[in-house]
Amino acid sequence: MSVINFISKNKQSTVNLPAPGNARIPHVSNITEPEGGWEPAGYNLDGSYVVLSRKTGQFVTLRAQDMEEKKLLLKLGRSARNSAMVYDPELQAEVFDIKELAGNIAEYCDEFGLFDHGRVRGPGLYREVDDLVINFGEEVNRPGFHGGPLG
Repeated sequence: MSVINFISKNKQSTVNLPAPGNARIPHVSNITEPEGGWEPAGYNLDGSYVVLSRKTGQFVTLRAQDMEEKKLLLKLGRSARNSAMVYDPELQAEVFDIKELAGNIAEYCDEFGLFDHGRVRGPGLYREVDDLVINFGEEVNRPGFHGGPLG
């Protein structure tokens, strides 16, 4: 099967795997999720944070003025609040805490270090060592992938 035919097929189609003994199981990673969410990506030289929005599949730059509930939930989706639930003893229930979410974003993005815009790759085919990475825009198919971050 040619690469062009493979790309033009529906992303839910089956992939023809090599014969047994040479088989490599493809790994599919979703870039977007219906509920949203976020993944840390680092920070910019101006100190703003960069996250991958699982709502849009795009890298989002978050500045100080963006660290408020409505803006973060708009950019990152409803699932972003799941990582920032804290117990309120007065209500005796879990409640969303914007300070917790902003703190998580800051902590994890700081751990990643300076964000390198040159490493961002959009939809297309990419060669990584002996693998072919296929980025459909909403999911990434990486044959032979056995864990670790997608580059």
